[in-house]
Amino acid sequence: MRLWDPHTLDPASELHGHTSWVYAVGTWTRPDGTTLLVTAGRDRVVRLWDPHTLDLAGELHGHTSWVYAVGTWTRPDGTTLLVTAGHDRVVRLWDPHTLDPAGELHGHTSWVYAVGTWTRPDGTTLLVTAGNDRVVRLWDPHTLDPAGELHGHTSSVTAVGTWTRPDGTTLLVTAGNDACALAWTSAFSKG
Repeated sequence: MRLWDPHTLDPASELHGHTSWVYAVGTWTRPDGTTLLVTAGRDRVVRLWDPHTLDLAGELHGHTSWVYAVGTWTRPDGTTLLVTAGHDRVVRLWDPHTLDPAGELHGHTSWVYAVGTWTRPDGTTLLVTAGNDRVVRLWDPHTLDPAGELHGHTSSVTAVGTWTRPDGTTLLVTAGNDACALAWTSAFSKG
């Protein structure tokens, strides 16, 4: 992995540790305020990196195949879990205090390429996952149960994000291999 200087746009450093392709990067702010760099990929290991020393700060093992996505999800109790997903079709949650597994979400029937969050008008922040099965899945933060499915893509869904309109409405945006980006309202209809 290469780190880049934001002022000069020159390479600033490199991180070495993965033994194969790296598919995902992200950050995770732990309860002590430390923000770790998170990387994952084909070697099935999620690696955490110290922002001060750039040394390896931990490894998360549990995926049985390639890891394509990393993200975070703040639950109603304020706990921010790390979320990882990939080729094994399992969305894994990780505890920020212990780095131990904190849950698994099952429901995808094929590879999971993307994870994200979407805060609805009532303040509920849903976890959003999507992948090769063409289904965007929503997850309840209280129970970790499915909270809905969004259908509309005709091929793999490879990205999820949000977009806030000038009127304050936050749309969920999904995109994929069907060369289409779909925007969804909180009523789960395409906007």
